[in-house]
Amino acid sequence: MNLTAMMIVRNELDRYLAASVGSLLSFCDNVYVWDDGSDDGTPEYLETLDRVTVRRDDKSTFYTHEGQARQRLLD
Repeated sequence: MNLTAMMIVRNELDRYLAASVGSLLSFCDNVYVWDDGSDDGTPEYLETLDRVTVRRDDKSTFYTHEGQARQRLLD
């Protein structure tokens, strides 16, 4: 059995991203991340990590339709 973590992020590079993903990777097999329009290098950083899959949106949709953003992550 595999354990997978999923998260939605936006402009988290200089915040808690490295610590959060590092912690998740210590016990999860992989991490799926939906980037909600970051412009600070967040997706580029995530793409360098093993066992992390990143999907990107050009513009933020989380605050206008959170359910749609979460469904994209699940898909």
